[in-house]
Amino acid sequence: DRLLPNARYISILREPVSRFVSLFNFVGTVRDRYRTAERFVDALRAKQLPLQDANSFCNNMAWVVSGQDPSDTLAYIETDAAADEAFSRILATLRSHNVVMLMNDRMEESLVLLAYLMRWDLSAVRFKDMTERVQSQKKYQCKEGTCAERIRSCNTVDQRLYDHYRLVFEALLPRVPGMDAQVAAFRAKWKSRDDGPHLRKYPTNCRGNMQDGDQKWVKNHQCGPR
Repeated sequence: DRLLPNARYISILREPVSRFVSLFNFVGTVRDRYRTAERFVDALRAKQLPLQDANSFCNNMAWVVSGQDPSDTLAYIETDAAADEAFSRILATLRSHNVVMLMNDRMEESLVLLAYLMRWDLSAVRFKDMTERVQSQKKYQCKEGTCAERIRSCNTVDQRLYDHYRLVFEALLPRVPGMDAQVAAFRAKWKSRDDGPHLRKYPTNCRGNMQDGDQKWVKNHQCGPR
């Protein structure tokens, strides 16, 4: 803050149930042990989970943006009063740092908004030629009902943050000139197969020239000749 007092902080929020299920499927040891979200949350309430697992699955987004120590987990919050207090405290911190929250489930609009705020030229964005990951039907699925309710019960602060910043996000979109046209153009370029070798994947951690290292890592991050 002292070096760059006017720095803009950018983060991305994901809908809490979707995030929980995605992580549940990703961490196979947790999925294989508990099988369902309900059993996982039961173990959380019984204080039978390792701190790392509790912190990773429940109110994780709120904990991350709070900057708190891992031991100060928000995973065990149960009452509405405690969730309201944590939400208000974290929101005040985020506002003091002028944080902009993007939405994971609306990534094209988020990137157009980000480009507008940062004065980036979206026409110059390069993509990687890779396939998109699609979740297998064989993995754990959580539909609305008891499963989703149980997940939300241990993500009450995350849900408050998500609901709040979704409204803020919606209010920011109309400020972007030609938002709909920009999103359409961006989506067309992203999905195109006729725009050169750098397609489909956003160019995070691109490297212009890598001779050594793990070949899979090189493939994922090589952007080709400039």
